[in-house]
Amino acid sequence: MEISGIIRVISIKPDGVKHVRDVLLKAMELARKEGAESVKIYTIGPPPRYRIDIVGKDPKKLEQLLKDVVNLVTTEIKKRGVVRQVSQE
Repeated sequence: MEISGIIRVISIKPDGVKHVRDVLLKAMELARKEGAESVKIYTIGPPPRYRIDIVGKDPKKLEQLLKDVVNLVTTEIKKRGVVRQVSQE
């Protein structure tokens, strides 16, 4: 089973790309650590839209995992002063 979400991350800082990349890599690490079989985060359309695909066997666990990933991104982005918006498919 696969669950997906779309996150929009915008930074106006000079080194914003680095911040966005670091946060998304951290999110991937969390998902893998929490037992996801597969995790992909990639751009869709023009940046700053990123799709998060998480594959696993338990739908409830996947829902929680996506929430955890979104919460991590939200927390880290706020610390770094970057704007974000999340929608789930």
